Amino acid sequence: MQMRKKRLWKEKRFVDWVIYKFYDLFGGYTQDYIRPLLCLFILSGISTVIYYFMDYSVLKAFQRGVKGSIPYLQIDIEKPFYGYWLIWKNIQLVLSGTFIAFFILALRKRFKQ
Repeated sequence: MQMRKKRLWKEKRFVDWVIYKFYDLFGGYTQDYIRPLLCLFILSGISTVIYYFMDYSVLKAFQRGVKGSIPYLQIDIEKPFYGYWLIWKNIQLVLSGTFIAFFILALRKRFKQ
């Protein structure tokens, strides 16, 4: 995978190189199951800090951060997302889904070996 990433850089295929870099940085090429899980927790923490400024409540910010990072978790939140908060929620949803997929693939590979 590293050699393919270097070859993509030399061939000036930068979009493909960015995808491989993302896969390496956050997924560890599905060799490490700790890295995507850690990234998921960091994403949840960053989102909690960002959501704190939505209504200045630590508990609601934590609930929003966890709900966005684990999308199938059921937590009732009174105030819906709107404006720029909705943009961050969608970014968080895509990243968390990706991190969960990397984690599941790495666990699958670990138990297969």
